[in-house]
Amino acid sequence: MRESNFHFPSTNKACVSITSALYDRRALDCTADLPLVNSLSHLNYLTTSSARIREILTTDGGLERLVRILRTTCVTEDTL
Repeated sequence: MRESNFHFPSTNKACVSITSALYDRRALDCTADLPLVNSLSHLNYLTTSSARIREILTTDGGLERLVRILRTTCVTEDTL
């Protein structure tokens, strides 16, 4: 049986994603665009539907990581 693929070859780092059923803080540390966008999309759903996930985000450093992601994101008029 094939093992789960938690590796992103271009950065040589583990790649863990947040799904609609699972929150994992390590997924917010991913530097690859696609897994991070997927994780943020699922995190949006989780935070709107679960008070427990919102509480965990504030205690495990996830909220601070989200603020750092927003600071480093550049939004131009073309993307709006």
